[in-house]
Amino acid sequence: MVSAYAHNRVVKAIALPTILISLIFPLAASSELAASDAKLLKALSFARFGSDGVPIEVVDISQCVFRRVLSVGENAGEEVYYVNNIDPSRISISQWKENALAYSLGPGWRLDGQYWKVEIHGEGKIMETHWRHKDPKLNRDSVVSDEELIFYTNDRLRIKRSWKYIFSHGCIGHKISK
Repeated sequence: MVSAYAHNRVVKAIALPTILISLIFPLAASSELAASDAKLLKALSFARFGSDGVPIEVVDISQCVFRRVLSVGENAGEEVYYVNNIDPSRISISQWKENALAYSLGPGWRLDGQYWKVEIHGEGKIMETHWRHKDPKLNRDSVVSDEELIFYTNDRLRIKRSWKYIFSHGCIGHKISK
């Protein structure tokens, strides 16, 4: 027969590691999720803008909804991206040459590399934009289900890998029936 003292020691020996594991595991899982979210946000930034540095925030990770906050002086806005509404099979990436010279003369446009056009299509809204101006008559809201993105990068394959990463790490996209 086991004494009450010995039984107590066994219970404590089992219970203490179990309690510690249950306290530490959620932290490990949440840091994994945070690292995963950071990679997803970086991929989304590159896929949409050709740059890792565009700040994008998670709105609802389970539905793959993200946003980018915009601010110009006293005017502010946001773009909200509904990635699960995009049909991944209809994403098209092609070199963009049309009017590249005219655009390259404006601020932020360059001639020393390549511009790419990424066409994305979806069911319902894939992006909505809300813009709030100092003058309320200039406030604008828009919703799109098809979008053409044009940006500068020398790495076409990375654009493709970014979209592939997005749809293989949490976002499922939406297949449009023909």
